[in-house]
Formats: sequence, C-alpha cells, structure tokens
Amino acid sequence: MNRQQLLPLVQVLTLPLYWLAGHWLLGLGPAAAGLFAIASPFAVHVLVVGIGFIVSFRNQHEEPGFRHGRRRDWVVAYLREAAESLRQFYWLMPFREGFKLPEPAGPIRQPPIVLIHGYGCNRGLWLPAARWFSRRGYRVSAISLHPQHCPIERYAEAIAGEVARADAAAGSAGVALVCHSMGGLAARAYLQQCAQEGQDPRLAALVTLGTPHRGTHLARFGLGENARQMRYGASWLDELGSSGGAAAATSAAQAGWLRITTIASMHDNIVSRPLEQRLRLPAARAIFVRRQGHMSLATSPRIFRIIDRVLQRSSGGAATPSPAASTQPVGAVRSRQ
Repeated sequence: MNRQQLLPLVQVLTLPLYWLAGHWLLGLGPAAAGLFAIASPFAVHVLVVGIGFIVSFRNQHEEPGFRHGRRRDWVVAYLREAAESLRQFYWLMPFREGFKLPEPAGPIRQPPIVLIHGYGCNRGLWLPAARWFSRRGYRVSAISLHPQHCPIERYAEAIAGEVARADAAAGSAGVALVCHSMGGLAARAYLQQCAQEGQDPRLAALVTLGTPHRGTHLARFGLGENARQMRYGASWLDELGSSGGAAAATSAAQAGWLRITTIASMHDNIVSRPLEQRLRLPAARAIFVRRQGHMSLATSPRIFRIIDRVLQRSSGGAATPSPAASTQPVGAVRSRQ
C-alpha cells in the first residue's frame, strides 16, 4: 500500500462519524445521512483547496508589468483545481501509481521525457501527461521519489538513474526533465550533483511547473526536511541558487544544449506569488499562465501544448519515424498564454 492510499482509507473509516453527525446533529433520515456521509469527505477536501486559494489571493502583491487577473479568473482556477485535486488524491495517486507507460504513437519525437513529481505525490500524478505526450510521439517515463520526506538533494540519485536509463533506451542526445513543484528543485539538485562530480547531466531541456524556486510560505505547514527546504527564504534555496549547479545550468543553456523553462501560474494555490516560481538564471525563460491551480499545472492539455512547443524548439523539431506507426505528422496546436 502506498502512502497516498491513506487518505481514502481514513475517509472510509470516518464515514460512520459523518453519518452520525448527519443523523443525530442535523436530524437527517438514515438515507439522507448516508448521502451526507458520502459527500462530506469530498466537500471537506474541496473546502481545504479553497482555503489555499484564499491565502494565495490575499498574499498577492503587485509586480511591475503583472496583472493577476480578475476574481473570476481565481474562481475558474479554483473549480479546475478542486476537480483535479479530487481525481489525483482519490484515484490516480492512490491506485494508479504503477501505471504502464504507453508506447509512443506516430513519428518518434525527441527528446525523450522524464516526468518528476512534487511534494507528497507519486508517479500516478503523471498518467494524463504520459498518455498525452505518448500520443504525440514522445518516449515518456516517470518515477516516484522515495522516501517522501527526506532532504531534496537525496532525490538526485534516483533522477540520475532514470535519466541514464531513458537516454540509453532512446539513443538520444539528451533527455527532457518535466518537473512539477518540488520536482523542479530535485532536478536542480541533480544538476548540482553532476557539476560537483564533473559529469554530463545528459539533459536537453528542463521544464518546471509551479516550482517554488524562491520558496513558498505554505511550506511551513509541511512535514519533513524537504518541506523546510522549500520555505520562503530558506537558506537551502540560496545555496542551491549560488551553487556550481546553477552556474553549470546557466553555461549549458547559454551554450545552446540545455533549454531551461519555468511555467508559473498567476493563480497558484500553493506557490502563491508567481515570481517565486521563476528561476533567476540569465538563460532561463519564464512563461506565466492564468486560471491554473497548482495540481492542474501538471495535468492541463493547455500546459502540455506549451511544453510540446518548448521541447520541439530544443530539438529543432526533429522526429524519427516509427517503423510500426503511422507516418502522418502531428499537427501543431495553438494555445493561449
């Protein structure tokens, strides 16, 4: 049993308490109290998600050239995030962590993609992304980072192993890391480790989604050393930013073989300030989107289309025909930013 199954299990165990609350405290009949008990755990989850949006909304501050959008944008982001969060925490991560990676369809596109999840998640988060990118010809892999609450730099070894495996399997000239939230910091720790050991990180692109590159205030409520490292103003983040890994990433990007892109939402309910998600390196490109919550950044087709364009620029649009697949080109999809 993985750790993400604990939440559904706890909710099932508390159903009798919800039923008693509905029946005895609210005076509902047995059938109505049963419906109340079933709906209540999901309602509480949606309420918690809403609190995150309220905190983020109140935590905004004006930045030159930034418009955080109307309240309607926040409402849309909240509704999307509530639905996606329920799907993730009650289905994909608890029960689909071991999903089988889909085979790429059509002409094989470069570079191969390694998906890295964030804090408190597992590879089940990436099932929608794996299906989307494989349908467009990408070789996709995803890993779960263990243990769940260790220092972030300890994940570098697992990332190194998966990058080596994906690169060798594809026979490519580098791998793209697509990282959600804390996964982006783990990828930077991997770059730091490679720089310290004088090794080639074998990366063609690094894309981060909602990563707290400058920390997040909500990390103070998290458990474990990795949560402490992600707190706003944490010294670990300063050390990561001033390390040899940052210098190596900058020089690699300036040399043209590593494209660094940060995708940040103006309406993120976890990393509340958009500029906290921006990687402050001279060669890093920042893309800001609207109406996306924290989890939905990793599952939105709109975001996938942006990543697709980034990766095609990093590879020059090259694609290798698959002998067992159709040779029809994959059409470009335009998305609003």
